[in-house]
Amino acid sequence: MKLNKFFLFSAAVGLALASCSDDVAVTSPDNGKVTKGNTYVAVSVTQTQTRASSEELTDKYAGSEDETKVDNIYFLKGGEAQVAFNNLISTAATAETTTPDFWKVEKQENGFTYTYWKTGVFETLATSDPVAMNVILNGNDMTTGFKATDVDPIVDMTTGATTNPGSTYGDVVVKNTNLFMAKGFTMTSKTAKHAVAADVTKEQAFAEQDPKNNFDFDVTRLLVKGIVVDNNKGTNYDVKDKTDVALGTVSKENMTFAGVNGATKSYLFNNKPTESAIHNAQAADKPETAKTEGLVRLGNLKDQDPDPKKMNFGSYTAVKVNEGVDDFAGAKADVLGGKANAVYFFENTSNDYSATMAKVGYNRYAYAKVYVTFVPNDANVRNIETKDVATEGYTEFTTSDGVTKKWGRWDKNYKYSTASASASPNSKTFFYAEGYLFGSVDAALFAGYTRAQIYTYKDGRMAYRSLWNRVETSASDKKIKDAGTYRNNIYVLEIAGFTGLGMPWDPADPNDPNLPQDPDDKGTTPPGTDPDVNPKSNSFMRVNAKVIPWTVYRRSVNFGNEY
Repeated sequence: MKLNKFFLFSAAVGLALASCSDDVAVTSPDNGKVTKGNTYVAVSVTQTQTRASSEELTDKYAGSEDETKVDNIYFLKGGEAQVAFNNLISTAATAETTTPDFWKVEKQENGFTYTYWKTGVFETLATSDPVAMNVILNGNDMTTGFKATDVDPIVDMTTGATTNPGSTYGDVVVKNTNLFMAKGFTMTSKTAKHAVAADVTKEQAFAEQDPKNNFDFDVTRLLVKGIVVDNNKGTNYDVKDKTDVALGTVSKENMTFAGVNGATKSYLFNNKPTESAIHNAQAADKPETAKTEGLVRLGNLKDQDPDPKKMNFGSYTAVKVNEGVDDFAGAKADVLGGKANAVYFFENTSNDYSATMAKVGYNRYAYAKVYVTFVPNDANVRNIETKDVATEGYTEFTTSDGVTKKWGRWDKNYKYSTASASASPNSKTFFYAEGYLFGSVDAALFAGYTRAQIYTYKDGRMAYRSLWNRVETSASDKKIKDAGTYRNNIYVLEIAGFTGLGMPWDPADPNDPNLPQDPDDKGTTPPGTDPDVNPKSNSFMRVNAKVIPWTVYRRSVNFGNEY
């Protein structure tokens, strides 16, 4: 028979390592027997690192104040409704403190400061058999309906929260305020199974003296964090092609970044630490297909509510590249983690890192998209002078306006077309056609190219890509074997340089508001858009990458040639 009993629920927020096992922890006190008498239970929750997703673990980082604060605690047991603790008290707690009170205790252990959030006792039922249990920190209207018995529940940016991939729960669509904001990041544990023993006194539970009813949980944030850092001491980056020919410079002015191919959905509980909710998704070369496969494309997110001045989950507004963060540990860690411009996204793992998938890897794996202003060397840009009448030395051609009696000749002054008034003084619009740069569309037409072969770099703006996480088969062949991004990790890309020409717009995301397709561009394969993530592409960004549990790894990347 089940009896009314009491719980004491305590939560610890600190830094620790957790097992990545998929096994469910099970405890059954008293060999499954339930004894009569009031009983009390204590539960501890520790913020934890998840699976290491890069080969170089360089730092452990507890998180900024915003990333570690706790506004409420929800305890989930079996199929019962969640028990909420949302009243933080500052007075000394006793065994008589009850729901919804919780309080904070800090302890030094093994060189780390652990923050324990403890709750008051509450009445529940003792159990003869182990029952599913889970905890949610900083829960909200997205998470309130879930139960511990839900099997692999999913939260979704497009359809709301669901109890499983095939059935819908409620109509809550995940937005910024669901997962983090002023009240803290949503964190959850792995589901465990425990039986609740009887005859544990209130005082014993409060003092955590009885091992039968003291259950431990590790929690992780649902989100992944991405940061791009520029540590170049110079003013601009010189850009060369892969044969070492100087092409121009990338200006340090107005360098921004966003995250692409984060998942649109995530498992709520941390029951599958090596698999994301889109683990079996396929590559998507179009925004419409990306929606079906659960991949974020920036042009699809106008129904979200991003604020780039705050934390940037689901944002289609790029944020400024961070400058001068050359130390990712110690005192600089808080500056990097707490104040750095960053993007947040749902984890993205894949069941396929084959050579076939790698050829379309940028259409499947999560990556950083870095937006820059490129100024070509004048000697690399061809332009023409035009006249309306036949003149010696001038050749007739058809202009972009369809004028068939226009005459032109090559201009030795290499004039660019006029940049927009709002552009930087160093920004210049140029055009690309099959390996050549032109100062105007007419110059490219004069050279014999059709409009479908010409691509517009408006105001010199273009973008480079780099995988957030890149684990290779070996140092020699550099083939990809893992590009997964995992919840509760921070990925830091440190720009080391740029090689080749970036993309003027992205055919896999032509409505990206940071770099939309020029309406006059009719081609389908602009430069810098080869989706192959293995050594082959002609346009790269060079980066040093670091992942921060938050845990930090670092990787240096040349955007355009990281090989």
